[in-house]
Amino acid sequence: FSSQLRNWFSSQLRNHKRCLTSSIKRSSIEAPIVIVGAGPSGLMLSNLLSKYSVPSLLLEARPYSQLFNHPQAHFLNSRTMEILRFSLPDLYKNVLKTMPPVEEWRYFSFGYSASSSSSGCMARVVHPVDQPIDAEINDANGTILPSGFLNTKLTEPPISPLSACSVGHLAQHTFSKLLYESAIELKQTSRNDSTDIIFNSPVAALEWRADDEIYHLTLESGETIYAGLVVAADGAHSRLRRAWNIGWTKGSQESIQHLLNIHIKTTSPVHPAAMLYAIFNEESVCMMVRHSAEEYVLQLPYFPPYQSLERHFGSSKIEQLVSKILGGGTKFEIISVRPWTMSSCIASTYVDMQSKLGVLVGDAAHTFPPAGGFGMNTGLQDVHNLAWRLALSHNEEANIRSNHLHCYQSERQPVACENAALSLRNFQRVLNVSRAVYLNHQHPTMLKEVLDTLPLSLSLRQDIFQRMMQTALAPLVQLNENEKPNSYVNHITHNLRSLLQDGQGLPLLFPKYELGFGYDGLDATVLKNHPSSFSVDDSKAFQPEVRKGFLLPYRLLTITSGALKNYQYLNLVGTDEKSIPTTDLPSQLMSGKPCFVILCAEIEKLKELGCKSSHDIQMVEIVRHACADTRLPSHLTLLDESNEFYQHKTIVIRPDGHVIHLGDSDVESLKTIISLSAKGLL
Repeated sequence: FSSQLRNWFSSQLRNHKRCLTSSIKRSSIEAPIVIVGAGPSGLMLSNLLSKYSVPSLLLEARPYSQLFNHPQAHFLNSRTMEILRFSLPDLYKNVLKTMPPVEEWRYFSFGYSASSSSSGCMARVVHPVDQPIDAEINDANGTILPSGFLNTKLTEPPISPLSACSVGHLAQHTFSKLLYESAIELKQTSRNDSTDIIFNSPVAALEWRADDEIYHLTLESGETIYAGLVVAADGAHSRLRRAWNIGWTKGSQESIQHLLNIHIKTTSPVHPAAMLYAIFNEESVCMMVRHSAEEYVLQLPYFPPYQSLERHFGSSKIEQLVSKILGGGTKFEIISVRPWTMSSCIASTYVDMQSKLGVLVGDAAHTFPPAGGFGMNTGLQDVHNLAWRLALSHNEEANIRSNHLHCYQSERQPVACENAALSLRNFQRVLNVSRAVYLNHQHPTMLKEVLDTLPLSLSLRQDIFQRMMQTALAPLVQLNENEKPNSYVNHITHNLRSLLQDGQGLPLLFPKYELGFGYDGLDATVLKNHPSSFSVDDSKAFQPEVRKGFLLPYRLLTITSGALKNYQYLNLVGTDEKSIPTTDLPSQLMSGKPCFVILCAEIEKLKELGCKSSHDIQMVEIVRHACADTRLPSHLTLLDESNEFYQHKTIVIRPDGHVIHLGDSDVESLKTIISLSAKGLL
């Protein structure tokens, strides 16, 4: 490791033509960006910075052999898929290639076991995940299948798609490995020797030297790394967050529920296929997630101290539980059993308040209940917001980098708060399903409170708790398809199906939260799309508009002129490849560094803007008629027959795809707007 680190620093010194001495002066070295943690957020940031040719060093505490083994998150929502498609197209293609077929994960299944047949399955819900979300549908919630049906036909193509992408399903450890391979490939293809990823390198101490404006990171190996900016991507138990004395916001919940994550591999796929199985039997009530055809994770609630891993969940008991949950005589191997505490926490600040040059991303900044899949997605979208800021401010003074980190926090922290609230509502929806079969999650808590008051030994109280839990679950044996149907089974099946029919189950798509969030100003960021309906209509679709602070609505526009060969990342679609999606135009038109895009109806009067600005600006002309005169043929010209974009005269889009200006403007005004955004002041 020492030689690897020395070689890496040597390349930094050659690139920057500076010297590193024992007494570092701020004027003598331009330290790299250091990312701590090679989870999805850290690896994604490494990829995006490499795309912008910005040097970075990623440190991961675990050895490589332990990094890509355990499934955790698995759902990639619409916005995440867009970022992958337009920012990292090769990675996006690999994700699509590696994902399991949609028929394996478009269903949620409810029953006595995962292998319940049509007669034993209480309910099956199909979600419209095989197509992009449709703005015309009333609700993106799933549809319950008729009794006895296990499968249905694919979704009809959307009338008015909200996105160029449908959602994805890929186990986090598989996705992370693709991210790592992409980062290595970007490093090699760009010949960027100043970017590296080093494993087995836990950070033992972190110190900010104010005189030099340098972070000193001491590794457990004794090595010291110097950095001008540090990104903490080291997870929910972030050591860096604690080192910076950053706590959780008021209202955070650090212990919502205790679960065992049981990772198993089967010798054959579980049938019928589903992404999520809700299991109700006399041994357990749990959720099981299908990560691939032969890899699953069971999430089993347990209740310490009245249930312990050692006494109540030994290897033989776990095997018994898994066998009952899988059903059908499915053969399996238990890979790991890990306790886990569900939480909903938001960091009080995302920025190290001492240096103003340390920042939290991903789970280090926020943790959510898994229902709805917003944890990993919010983290990936955090770093998409952060990457262009780091790229533009990389060689700037510390105050400009600090401005960008402040903007990042002011925009992303409120989004995390909204997503945390949504995830908690989704957790309540999961509990609603249990209540439909007369299981109330509050009863174990109430029982624990009673047992806490009894003057009995812990062992005896544990025995009482176990017996009471067994008594509560005992009636569920009647759900076994081998048992004769009776009024109890019919009644709770009716309860469950009625709840799902009314849309009170767990949705999988949340259009407004995936694509409808916006940033409104430097200090106040809110989700603006129908805010009053967010709490009750979480899965409702919406009609996107061209609005300041929001993503440009997805449309397909025809190219009428322009030198297409000038744009390496242009996403041409259609049978004649003459159209492009309006999603993430800056990523499509960039040429190596973050760019701003200006859509303008009167391009002639703005033609000098590119020459007068020090930033990368791509001008795109919008015309209403195909025969319109194109005055600057070197620029891309797009046909907007609907007048949706043309009517605004000028639309300025920053590098992450969000609109920062609308309306007719002169060259100097636009130059000021872009300059302020590039300096982290807008």
